[in-house]
Amino acid sequence: MTKNYLYISGPISNDPDYLTKFINCERWILKNTKCIPINPAVASPVLLKKQGIDNPNQDDYMRMSINLLTLNPNTGIVMLEDWELSEGAKIENQVAINLNYNIYYFDQNVPELFSWYTIPKEMFK
Repeated sequence: MTKNYLYISGPISNDPDYLTKFINCERWILKNTKCIPINPAVASPVLLKKQGIDNPNQDDYMRMSINLLTLNPNTGIVMLEDWELSEGAKIENQVAINLNYNIYYFDQNVPELFSWYTIPKEMFK
């Protein structure tokens, strides 16, 4: 059985509430879909530390995020609200376009719109 992944993308650097937004989206994906969420806001710092990078800069985070985004062939990308304000999220969006990934847009205030209008039915529980 093929596993489907959903990579979460959105503003991090200038959003003090980014971790809550990423985790809320991750929880929504786990609860409502058959997909495995890829949350770079949580995974990147852990993976960078395992690589011995104790004081990562923004370039380190972006390299790790792109690695996570491109790791699995059955990946879609979820663009959190205000993603277009983030240089990193715009890069991730362009990578997803170049790799022909499905791109989904998530509004934390209206998650049911995300479910009904963008994700194929077969990906739901």
